[in-house]
Amino acid sequence: MNTPSRRFWLCAAVACLVAPTSVPARPGRYGPYATARRAQEVANQFQAKGWRAAPFHNGDGWYVDVRR
Repeated sequence: MNTPSRRFWLCAAVACLVAPTSVPARPGRYGPYATARRAQEVANQFQAKGWRAAPFHNGDGWYVDVRR
């Protein structure tokens, strides 16, 4: 059952998955991410830009800590 609103939410969900790939490079904490794999992908993106980034879990989700 593909209603227009269902299609809208599906497109919005896909856009949310794609959008974080262009993360602005600023120090701080990013997240929460649902999986360790996604947090590691974000950390790798920061590391490719020359930042120090480490994924960690604090009890409610995965985060990425980014520093110079």
